[in-house]
Amino acid sequence: MLFQGQQSQSVAAVRASGNPNVLQLQLGELGVSEVLPRYGALAWSGLCYYAANTAAVTLSVASGTFTGLAVANPANSGKNLMIIDAICALAAAIPGVTTPCIGYAATVALTTGSSTGPKGLPVLVGTSGASVANVGASATLGAAPTVLRPLIGGQWVTGTTGVGNFYAKDEVAGAIIIPPGQLICIQALVGALGVVGAITWAELPI
Repeated sequence: MLFQGQQSQSVAAVRASGNPNVLQLQLGELGVSEVLPRYGALAWSGLCYYAANTAAVTLSVASGTFTGLAVANPANSGKNLMIIDAICALAAAIPGVTTPCIGYAATVALTTGSSTGPKGLPVLVGTSGASVANVGASATLGAAPTVLRPLIGGQWVTGTTGVGNFYAKDEVAGAIIIPPGQLICIQALVGALGVVGAITWAELPI
């Protein structure tokens, strides 16, 4: 059996033209390949960015006085932030029951603090691609962030003795999209906790 194909445009040409040729299948969906890993094409094309805490932070607990990790999409960005994953790692002893989660709120000014901000960094490391998103470790929000989904559930024994496991990765895989004027954050729903977090996203035209 013989398979033949043709490369329509190189990555460099795709970046320059902004209008690549793509393969569509029976339902109109884009064709995919296992030649590259899941997000390889997005990363290689310079569309993916990340943010992380650069030191341990104590997550705020459902509060407008926010601390943790936040990625804000400015109102005039012209891009949607398609969330790829969110990561949370334990960085301090567990003081009690705690539930880190992913939330969202209206975009406000962020304080860089213990984060890789003030802007998102390209996952194509060593390059200088410009992210539209602002990044910070604290902010004053108009209200407590709205919970999108839980990120960690701690194993528990009795009293105040926790059993730590604590590295969680939520492969959101595009199931959350942050439009202009909104931000995504890692916060605690109950119980403050010291963590190091990270968020990866793709910036796509609206």
